[in-house]
Amino acid sequence: MAASYTAPRAGTQWNVGSAYTKLFITPATYHDRPEIEPDIWDYPKTDLFTFMLYAGKMKLSGNVEFVHAEHEARNHVHTQSGAASGTGAGVVTTLTLTTGTGDHLQTGTLSAPLVRQQGIAYTASGARRFIVTAVDKTTANAHTVSLDPTDSTVDLGTEATAGTKFVFFATGNGDGTITPDPSARLPVTQSNFIQTFKSKKQSDGRQAATETYWTDPKSGRNLHVNSLVADGEYEIRQQMDSAFLLGEKSSAVSDPTDTTKTIYLTGGLDWYANQQGYLEPYTAGSMSITDMEHVIVNLKYEKSPSKQLIMPGVVANLEIDRFMKAYNDNTGIDWSKMGIGNAANRMIDLGIDGFRHGGYTFMKKSLDALNEQGVTSGASASKFPSTAYVLPWGSTTDANGKAQEYVSVRYMANTQEGSRYMQFYHRGKEQTGYDRHEFNHQAEAGFQVHMARQINILAPA
Repeated sequence: MAASYTAPRAGTQWNVGSAYTKLFITPATYHDRPEIEPDIWDYPKTDLFTFMLYAGKMKLSGNVEFVHAEHEARNHVHTQSGAASGTGAGVVTTLTLTTGTGDHLQTGTLSAPLVRQQGIAYTASGARRFIVTAVDKTTANAHTVSLDPTDSTVDLGTEATAGTKFVFFATGNGDGTITPDPSARLPVTQSNFIQTFKSKKQSDGRQAATETYWTDPKSGRNLHVNSLVADGEYEIRQQMDSAFLLGEKSSAVSDPTDTTKTIYLTGGLDWYANQQGYLEPYTAGSMSITDMEHVIVNLKYEKSPSKQLIMPGVVANLEIDRFMKAYNDNTGIDWSKMGIGNAANRMIDLGIDGFRHGGYTFMKKSLDALNEQGVTSGASASKFPSTAYVLPWGSTTDANGKAQEYVSVRYMANTQEGSRYMQFYHRGKEQTGYDRHEFNHQAEAGFQVHMARQINILAPA
């Protein structure tokens, strides 16, 4: 008969269950009691899911596809399409702006510029200032504007050619005149999928499954851990880590065991970063403070929060440690005299866990998933150990006024079983009808990055 026990108070409970006569700890205990994990199994923990779990970056999703809204940037650079009409010094010039995605122009009769708006045209002859005198609000998708140069000696119609970049930054209004047309920023919708992860381990007949046990200090009970349970736990965490890093959002594939069902795949950190972020190449073996300053320039441009998390692979981690130590090294220290007579004091910590530069605080968490044997450390995937992701950290408010973590794990739940970010169930002889034990793990979770356009990738050129 299965045995179970639940302690009476939060923070002192464990989850145990078995079709054996002993009490075996289930994986729920590892998640609720992280301090005991090193004592009850010796598997190396892959760390992205675990880090997010223990950092409290877990958020419920009510649907397989979870959605959040982001604020679009307030100001944009726009591009001229075709030639301008109206030439001559100080003459009003009429031209059309492109409607490409990068120009952030809405379809229909909406246009970003407003009458009386002030702007700059970056022509081959220099930066030319102007005031918008007219905007076509009647012809769908026209995006035609008339511009009056503020310098009467400038021939804007001749200087402005196809490809010229325009920015609009303020309004100029006469005394007692009517207010400008209304303007609004539409929210940008981002989404990703919940992915279902599964793992099964099995022991047959007299097949021995090694076990360890942990003694609970409160009760003195020996609670056992089956090696197959621990192995399954490690495997499904590795699945989640790899998907949260390497996954690409997709619903294009049907389950081959039941083609009526869709396989939903979550997009991972690398997918978010390559879709929306910045790539900053560095010279392998020679990462420098200048490379980090390129990142800082991007962060300033995107108005990124002051707290940033760096998640590097092993090679990139060492690169950062080396250049930060060199940058901050005090050559007046006589290292040979440090800690004389005390071996412990002679230990020099060359690891950099955090630093401040350019108005930003950077926290560094080495991401072991970037060095996973057979996944990210193979010859064809060798970029990952040398890659570092710089991403915003903390919480903010989205375009709909809802609180959002910059980085989080979204998971499913229901009223009967509660959280489904990690589930475990054991089937013994009574369920299988065979002299067999099955240990099953299942997780339903996805990865979310809010404001992914603020991510920077440091990778070898």
